[in-house]
Amino acid sequence: MAALLLGALTVLFGLQLLRMLFVGMAVYLSQVQDVSPMLVGGLGLVVFLCGFLAPVVHRALGPRNALPVVVGGLALVWLAEKLVTSLAADLGLSIAGALLFLWSLPLLFRSLRPGAGHASAAHAVVAVLLGLAADTAVKGVFGTMELSWARGAAASAVVWGLLVAHGVLLWRVWRERSQGPDGALSGSAVPYLAFGPALALQMLLFQNVAQQTVLIGWPQPAVYAWILASNLVAVAVAVELTRRDRRAPRPLLALLGALLVATVASEWSGVLAAVALTAGQIVIAAVLVSVVQSARASPDTPARPRLGDRAPTWLGAGMVAMLALLFIYYASYSTGVPVPREAVGPLAAVLIGLAALRAGFAGRVVRAPVARAAVVPALLLLILPLVHLATWEDVAPTSGQGFPVRVMTYNVHQGFDVDGRHAVERMAEVIEAESPDIIALQEVSRGWVVNGSVDMLVWLSRRLGMDYVWGPAADSVWGNALFSRFPIIAFENHPMPNNDAIRLDRGFLAAQVDLGGGEVLDVVSTHFHAGSADSAIRVPQARAVLAVVDPGRTTVLIGDLNAPPGDPEMLLIERAGLNDAFIVSGASGDGFTYRADRPRRRIDYVWLSPDLQARDFSTHDSRASDHFAVTVTIFR
Repeated sequence: MAALLLGALTVLFGLQLLRMLFVGMAVYLSQVQDVSPMLVGGLGLVVFLCGFLAPVVHRALGPRNALPVVVGGLALVWLAEKLVTSLAADLGLSIAGALLFLWSLPLLFRSLRPGAGHASAAHAVVAVLLGLAADTAVKGVFGTMELSWARGAAASAVVWGLLVAHGVLLWRVWRERSQGPDGALSGSAVPYLAFGPALALQMLLFQNVAQQTVLIGWPQPAVYAWILASNLVAVAVAVELTRRDRRAPRPLLALLGALLVATVASEWSGVLAAVALTAGQIVIAAVLVSVVQSARASPDTPARPRLGDRAPTWLGAGMVAMLALLFIYYASYSTGVPVPREAVGPLAAVLIGLAALRAGFAGRVVRAPVARAAVVPALLLLILPLVHLATWEDVAPTSGQGFPVRVMTYNVHQGFDVDGRHAVERMAEVIEAESPDIIALQEVSRGWVVNGSVDMLVWLSRRLGMDYVWGPAADSVWGNALFSRFPIIAFENHPMPNNDAIRLDRGFLAAQVDLGGGEVLDVVSTHFHAGSADSAIRVPQARAVLAVVDPGRTTVLIGDLNAPPGDPEMLLIERAGLNDAFIVSGASGDGFTYRADRPRRRIDYVWLSPDLQARDFSTHDSRASDHFAVTVTIFR
């Protein structure tokens, strides 16, 4: 059990460091330092290509020292990344951590069981599945927040508890390992390619609590519990399959591959999404066991890492494939890529299915049973979401008394400040300082891996105690949101009519809010296309938004419109009879809202129907986002 738990914690540390690397590249390098996506992708490729050096590193360190140096070093880098405050240092540590994780994976497949290499690979598969479950459990405890960003005594206790546990387990496994040789992986190594695409699907979809909350539509603790329950089933399936001495028939492997493709070929919703999640977890567990059964470590070959080992090579190739899949998925929002984003999931599933088929042509299966007690950690992890679910209370709106009300628009920059630091708590403080009753948010991320897979919407709703409606735009988990202290009695989400002409799709929410006292406010919240010279793209978007504005109703049009006063799209709004709250309120100054570190443009607006007046206009001077929050009190 100590070896399994060591492997699981190693995978947990590695996954967290990989996500922090992806965040550092996508936010700090690409958005803050303005490095081109291709150069950022090139850096990632160099890092992951260094994974092929694993046999060289292991041989240089020697059989006795490789495990404590590489796996122990990973834990220390994981801790250091939690402690540093410099973004450049954080990126450097994330790169180092990613390298150590890439070099740790082959060790897990060799070294978890001393003197029985054929059992190490089977134990490593179960350890990977337990690590995925543990990683999801930790994120769920902190409301999908990365542990690196969580603050307080509970977060510190989790960090130090995991580190101490990892150190104790590493010591025990290293001592046991010194009593016998490792195994050398033999047989067909090509199927090891499946591990990288499998991790990509897990990060993008199957372990993504935020994404699954959107797709399934249940309260977040219920989704959290369902994912961990699915992990438990997947671990149990894997354990049982390791106890078999007969290979799965090739037609069954082909059927499993087809089933996996079906689970990701469409973005399922509701109960179908929940079923697809569980089915995907089970299929991946079954395929990974088949992979190591075809490339089982030989019990007769003593342990020496060799340059010619093929399993680490194919494992490294799989991790490069994982990077490529994630890069294609997210780079497509900002630049041209040869593969459509919608093909990433099916492509990953096809690669996994082909690896399973290749495993089906391997030779004899060496039986290497993993103890059934391995399911116990997964079962214990399930306690966390069940407690969360039992104590969960939905946020309920309150009854108002009509006007006046205070409204806000805030582009929250996917949760990052102007320097690239995660700043959702600081954004909540900005909102609280202005005491708005209705908030329109733009650039809300609900599960993008490159943003840390955080569900900003649910987190902010709980933090602020405000109900919300969601308006997906770029995809199902990135877009606009509307918060309200008062009941939202109706809403519709609309895509922009010219989304086919832009890479990052836009949309707008049209809602009705019951202010109390017989007053109803129509709220139209939107986020226009960015680009200072792209008025021709924003004009059709302005027309589409104005088409839902009823001139006879009390209305606010609110959001990040990405255009200064006087541009054609702004003139369209003026001619439609709406008034700029900045002018109506008599606010002084220039009203600039972007960019927060050097504000020179006014592109965030509150537009009012003619029956409304405004006062107390505010642009909150904060670097918590790259935009200032705009707040104003409106009344009749």
